[in-house]
Amino acid sequence: MNKRPIFHKRQLLIDRNIQMPLLAYSIGMATLGMAIAIVFFTYSFHFVNFQANYMMAVVFTLGCAIFCYSLIIVAALYISNKIAGPIYRLHKHMSELYEGKDPGPLKTREDDYFSQELVDKYNQLIQKFHKDNS
Repeated sequence: MNKRPIFHKRQLLIDRNIQMPLLAYSIGMATLGMAIAIVFFTYSFHFVNFQANYMMAVVFTLGCAIFCYSLIIVAALYISNKIAGPIYRLHKHMSELYEGKDPGPLKTREDDYFSQELVDKYNQLIQKFHKDNS
């Protein structure tokens, strides 16, 4: 059995059109979350005496955490929709083809993280299949 070495050289950046925007969103959301936390904690000490009011500090910290997590969840839903949407449409398109229906060409949204080249090749494959079976 051939096993790859543990530190096998891998190309991590395979498709720049998909991975770079995801990386940018991830870094941006992490940076935004840290910036919001730093600003809140820095300026809050001027307005609230946390040493005298421990409960206020806990509520404030939880509020900041909930706000940051809410932003991250919204961004994650947006990004995952741009990935899962095309996969869902591809699955639905393939199911219709399997059932003998003609769903027409597969289309994706312009801002989806799905290579237009892949969609074009898939549509060409379907056209060729229909042409060969006619």
